[in-house]
Amino acid sequence: MQPPQPRRRRKSRIQNGYKEIRKYQKSTIFLIPRVPFVRTIKEIMDEFSLGLRITGEATSAIQETTEMYLTNLFENSFLCAVHCKRVIILPKDMLLAKWLRRERN
Repeated sequence: MQPPQPRRRRKSRIQNGYKEIRKYQKSTIFLIPRVPFVRTIKEIMDEFSLGLRITGEATSAIQETTEMYLTNLFENSFLCAVHCKRVIILPKDMLLAKWLRRERN
């Protein structure tokens, strides 16, 4: 009779979440498609005043900072969910992450 084979351990869902966060933080490509993002920026600019124009470098800078902010917000929300022993991010996790950052609204 052979001794039992050791079982391969599966990665937990939490470890997969951490891996996904690290993957997106290391990537240099934009996660939000460029054309819809530029369209949204132009719609917001039109609400405040007419006739404003924006350069391509400015839209890239806005998109980069927006994605950095959102990535950090999701990371902090994920940590709040893990602290509550959950894997799914709920709206209250995002509110708590924003509150911990001392953000308003």
